[in-house]
Amino acid sequence: MKGWGAYDLDETFKNNVLVPGFVEAHSHSTEGSSWSEPYVAYFDRYDPKGKCWPGSKTLDEVIARLKVIEAEMTDPDRLLIAWGLDPIYYTGGRLAASHLDQVSATRPIFVHHANGHVATVNSATMRMAGITRDSQVVGVLKGADGEPNGELVEFAAMFLVEPALTRVMGGHGR
Repeated sequence: MKGWGAYDLDETFKNNVLVPGFVEAHSHSTEGSSWSEPYVAYFDRYDPKGKCWPGSKTLDEVIARLKVIEAEMTDPDRLLIAWGLDPIYYTGGRLAASHLDQVSATRPIFVHHANGHVATVNSATMRMAGITRDSQVVGVLKGADGEPNGELVEFAAMFLVEPALTRVMGGHGR
């Protein structure tokens, strides 16, 4: 501080540790770990390293981006996890397993929504997690035909795909 001019040093807390609190009431500390997975959402966004991830303005653009990501993955068994999707910005319906099946019919895919309380998965993920028309877990959404549509609402449903949720929450699941 000497290099910046005159100062008064307040040593009131010299034997203590100060820890800042959260300022914004709905922040999630896991967002920093989210950047270990690809961002697929409507708005352009910069990651912590300064890279701009361009927004996907349509669901077709989301699917196209996921296809590129999937093609670049070298481990055929690794879950493809992406995050940031907010369905309110897209017209023509919500993201569903049928969309994600266009990306891969064999690789499990888990797209975590921006609100943190919803994910959309493909058919391969549902097979891996044992999600079927007989699943009685609250939050496994189903179509008019009684088949799960790939949307998992809240943690009871998302935890059926525990390896994906572990990674999304900052862990190191497969």
